[in-house]
Amino acid sequence: MSYREYEETSGGRGPILGLVIGIILLYSFGFYNLFYIASPFLPIIISIILLAFPWFVTFLPAISGFFLFLILLGIVLAYLVLHLMKRAAAGTLRVLWLLQAVFMFVIGIAMFLFLGPFGLFGFIFPVFGLIQLWIWFRRRQKIERAGKLVEFTAQLLLEEKQMFIIPLVTAVFSLLTGILMMATLGAMYTWLPLIGIPPESLIFWALTILVQVPYLFVYFSIFYIFDGINVSIAHTWYRNQDPNLAGASHEVRGVMGTIIRFAAVRTAVSVAQSTAQSGGQRQGGVFAILGAIASRIIGAVFYFLTYFTLPAIIIEKRGLVASVKRSARLTWQWLVDVYISETGVSSVFSLFGALLTLGFIVIGFLFGYLMGIVIFSDIFLSVVIGIIFAIVFVIFSAIPSYFIFRPLNTAYRTFMFSYALDEESGFSLQSRLPKAYRDTIEEAQAEWEASGKKRRIQEPPSEWD
Repeated sequence: MSYREYEETSGGRGPILGLVIGIILLYSFGFYNLFYIASPFLPIIISIILLAFPWFVTFLPAISGFFLFLILLGIVLAYLVLHLMKRAAAGTLRVLWLLQAVFMFVIGIAMFLFLGPFGLFGFIFPVFGLIQLWIWFRRRQKIERAGKLVEFTAQLLLEEKQMFIIPLVTAVFSLLTGILMMATLGAMYTWLPLIGIPPESLIFWALTILVQVPYLFVYFSIFYIFDGINVSIAHTWYRNQDPNLAGASHEVRGVMGTIIRFAAVRTAVSVAQSTAQSGGQRQGGVFAILGAIASRIIGAVFYFLTYFTLPAIIIEKRGLVASVKRSARLTWQWLVDVYISETGVSSVFSLFGALLTLGFIVIGFLFGYLMGIVIFSDIFLSVVIGIIFAIVFVIFSAIPSYFIFRPLNTAYRTFMFSYALDEESGFSLQSRLPKAYRDTIEEAQAEWEASGKKRRIQEPPSEWD
């Protein structure tokens, strides 16, 4: 069996079992360190719990009702935001695209006028503004397509509620892994000096870098595995089929080995970034700046090369090297579309996320204000309580925002990859593409075959059925 064949068939029980054993061992070590650094504070923590427990039991119905209200509010606002995106994302993207171009010019001019010699750095903003305008006038169809793909992602989430399960799992694992990694790093500051390794030494710095490796590897492995499930669901839905969680999980298990190797590469890149940045900070001065720049460059290059790697692994069942090469070629070929995704589409997501947060602010303020009126009958005190509850509601709004926009980002990138496959196949694959797209492509293909000459298939129309 060749290495390529091994890569593509190395999913299954082996990688899963190895990952599970690694997680058990790593988390056991992490919990030990967490207990180690928390043990001096355990009496205080236990005393606080014992004192608060009667109060908690007394107000348990009110606390439960409040959190139930927050959960229901999050579901309702998320549902409304997704419906609004489904109907208005394309138009919103067009407006934001032009506003961004204007904003770039305004920022550049302001820097030239008010920052003196440093204002010369402002030239970069008008350059991006010109890029925005060039795309608007020369590649507007790509903006139209991006807007409709965003609306597709909202429709997907409204129809496939199972996609919300994945962010829950990844959030729990991410939070737990982060806590245990910080606990391990904190414990190192206690027991490493006991064996003669002071915090300011080079060995201590190197060990703090190395100890992050297993935690980062577990984090990226879990993240890519579960994100891959949503990639499978999104692609299956795009192909006009009925996806399910069991089928998507089975598809991901088939390429588990490749996904874990991808996580290992991502871990190595993350460690390289951390080494460059923290190493520069250790040296101080200009080295800190150079370290930060090097870290950003490493991250940007990796991001560019692997933009479509996970969809290539899941959808095309490619090995890791082949998937990275495939991703790099597609990213270069679809560079304008990637730029639109990373600027315009991300702005659309941010705007609708802000609308969700605004809903929480308004309802939180009204909730607190009315509570103050009922209990205290004082307008000023009610306004203060309203502001406090608005802040509480804003903090909670981050939860439904994560559950919406994490799968939206995954689905959008998957749709970009799926559309690229459509273009490569002459739109012969089954998909949910509107009829206007399919008709235009078929007419162009027929004209090409009748002429006997090679011609570029024209862009589909801007209006989708």
